Amino acid sequence: MAKKFPKIPVILNGDIKDKKSYDDAIKASPSASGIMIARAAAQKPWIFAELSLLLTDARIDCEQLALDFINDVEECQPEEFWKTRLQRFFAYYCLNFSFAHYFQTQMLNAKDNDDARARVRAYFEKCPDDKILFPKS
Repeated sequence: MAKKFPKIPVILNGDIKDKKSYDDAIKASPSASGIMIARAAAQKPWIFAELSLLLTDARIDCEQLALDFINDVEECQPEEFWKTRLQRFFAYYCLNFSFAHYFQTQMLNAKDNDDARARVRAYFEKCPDDKILFPKS
């Protein structure tokens, strides 16, 4: 479609979740103007660096990233949005971890932001091997 109508920007969308799926999409539609990334950006906030190959030796502190997200929501969102923004984020973010469903359930049931912080710390205390992630490029 992008070749047929070159003056109309065509943006690819759908299931871009890692470098391989990105490369496959570009190969399938080389004339596209861009690619949208949705759920994967919530699940793996480092995906943009991963796609641009900036993470060759990176270490992601997953606990700190989660705590920073809670702080950022408090700083940048009205208080009435805090609970739903955290629920949306953690519904995807928790999929990165060994006990994803457990962690997800814990976070979705947090009473408030302080409880969410405590639950993040408790998860990584119980599962220290999940704390540091080495993304694949």
